[in-house]
Formats: sequence, C-alpha cells, structure tokens
Amino acid sequence: MAGPKKYKNRNSHIEIVDEPYVCCENFDFLWDRKDLPRFKEMWDDGLSIFEIAERFKRKPQEVLFLIMDQVDIRVIKQRTGGIWGGN
Repeated sequence: MAGPKKYKNRNSHIEIVDEPYVCCENFDFLWDRKDLPRFKEMWDDGLSIFEIAERFKRKPQEVLFLIMDQVDIRVIKQRTGGIWGGN
C-alpha cells in the first residue's frame, strides 16, 4: 500500500503531506504590463490602495500584491502614508 501523496512547492522547502490548499484563488494577480507605469504614477501621486483599486476596477488585495512586488523589485519606494496614501 502506498503512503500519503506528497507535494513540494517549487519555491519553498515546505513539503505538504496532505491535500494541498491553494489560497487566494478568488483573486486575479495577473497584470497587464502596460498598466504598470500608470500604477507607478498613481503610487507616486499618493493615491491610496483603495483609490488605485477603484481606478483599475480591482480588489484592494490584488493591488496590495502588486505593491509588494513593485517594492521588492525596487520599482516603487515606500512612502510616508504607506498603502493609505500620501507622499
């Protein structure tokens, strides 16, 4: 008899022995590259995460992940107001 099925995340050292659960499946984290300069401009202008989400017709959580990505690759910088807006 075979043991439990094992899953390994390609980007992690974590091994899942039970059935994997994929979180955030109800979000869309794909962005069109042509929208990135517009996003950066909004960020630099001090718009909040909610204002950016509204203008892109997206959920704030989707914008949050884009913010984390763009900070990580140093396209945008942290700002005084953070995700709440301001410069």
